[in-house]
Amino acid sequence: AKAHIASLGFCFVEPERGSDSSNNLAPAPKTFMLDPILPGVFVLPPGTSLHEDGEVARGALVLQDRSSCLSAIALSPPPGAVCIDTCASPGNKTLHLASIMAGQGDVDGRITAFERDPARLATLQRRISEQGGYFVDTRGGDFMKADLSADGEFAEVTHVLIDPTCSGSGVIAAYEAGASRASEYDRGSAEAGSGEVAALARAQLQLILHAMKLPAVRTVVYSTCSVFREENEDVVRAVLAAQSDFESVMAIPAWPHRGLDGVAELAAVAPLVCRATYEKDSTNGFFVARFERKSLRASERANEQAARGSALGEAATADAGSAETPSIRQKRRREAEAAGEASAQTDEVAEGKKKKKAKRDEKASGKARAAERAAAERAAERAEQAAHGAAVKAAEAA
Repeated sequence: AKAHIASLGFCFVEPERGSDSSNNLAPAPKTFMLDPILPGVFVLPPGTSLHEDGEVARGALVLQDRSSCLSAIALSPPPGAVCIDTCASPGNKTLHLASIMAGQGDVDGRITAFERDPARLATLQRRISEQGGYFVDTRGGDFMKADLSADGEFAEVTHVLIDPTCSGSGVIAAYEAGASRASEYDRGSAEAGSGEVAALARAQLQLILHAMKLPAVRTVVYSTCSVFREENEDVVRAVLAAQSDFESVMAIPAWPHRGLDGVAELAAVAPLVCRATYEKDSTNGFFVARFERKSLRASERANEQAARGSALGEAATADAGSAETPSIRQKRRREAEAAGEASAQTDEVAEGKKKKKAKRDEKASGKARAAERAAAERAAERAEQAAHGAAVKAAEAA
């Protein structure tokens, strides 16, 4: 990826950030850099258009806002995880999640991507097919109607990504032109005036609580492209109040921009969640929270965190030093596995032939030993008969 971007006339530079709290990245024209926090993410100058690029067309490179990369990275499931993306279309976050899993050599994990709108489902299916989501199963339908029973289809799901319909108040299409922006501290329903944002928040809460009913789920990540606290920190507080099996844990610890500061009722939640704004993070407004099941043993949690950190580091190294994308790497792994399976099958056939020959040899040897025993028995019988005959003759002579 790095080599390909450079071939387009961009010069790679090291990131120069402001204060740790600002998290701003601003590449100069015709330069690009590797995001210092988000692994596998390259940052290009504002206004760069690569939509006609061949690597983008085939899915080797995915164009995405910096903030939109937070969701999959916050989830970062370990190898072998069984995942659901509840609101998947157009598929950027699903493909990013698949990329993270493939980048750590995961051949056992899988993703079910839900989309209830038929037109958006078609877009999702096309992108997954074109861009190499080999273990992604697209599903038309509403996740809220999915069977969550202990013996149901999704009984083994361990990780869930929820990026639902929201107000979109964080999306700033024309921020450079000075377009007005909603404040982080605005309460959405009050600004909307119609209760629309409050209704969205209720639906978001129900999605999260529904996902937490999955019998084996360990981690749930919730994100929005909203800056309204009503859809963000207030939803997290409502989740924690509505159930006792899951707790909020720190999402993407390296991300410096946390939740709303200075609001008393949010003091417990704010340090654990992530926010993004154009002013502080050079990206659209965004929010991410991570929930983990409380019963997850400390050792399991430590192992998962270590695996998550290792996998993200490997993904960053691979994307920084190679044009081979995770989807291509996964395809190569599967080809290698197929070759290995074919070789194993050949070895198995050879071993089978060897065993059959050994059985034939053993059978032949057994027959030979049986013949030898029969011959010996016949010889002994003849000798006994001869001895008996001699004894009879001796008796008659006497």
